[in-house]
Amino acid sequence: MTRAISPQVRTLRYVESLARNHTETALNVLAGIMNEPQSPPLARIAAAKIILERGWGHPRMSISAQDDGQRLMKIVREIVHVHRTADDLLASDSDIDWREVRDANGGGGLNEDTTRAER
Repeated sequence: MTRAISPQVRTLRYVESLARNHTETALNVLAGIMNEPQSPPLARIAAAKIILERGWGHPRMSISAQDDGQRLMKIVREIVHVHRTADDLLASDSDIDWREVRDANGGGGLNEDTTRAER
């Protein structure tokens, strides 16, 4: 029993096939740009990068740890939903209790505030 191929998949495969037919020409164009001294430097760099990535793949990201005595920090970006307006916050004399904001956003993990409170 064979599965029917959808028109979208068939079209995608056709376009991929057409593109692959131009691989050698495209690489020759990129090599020409890369080797042409009159080409803008950024165009030459971009062409070289594309050729290297096609031939060797994308470079792997390496992470190295060094014990240089510095503290490791974690930076977290979080969208905060405050249920009071800016005018209400400015008019009130009290500071914002960020623990309430964090809990309202679903972040129940430990942070500096909760760790200090638990000590």
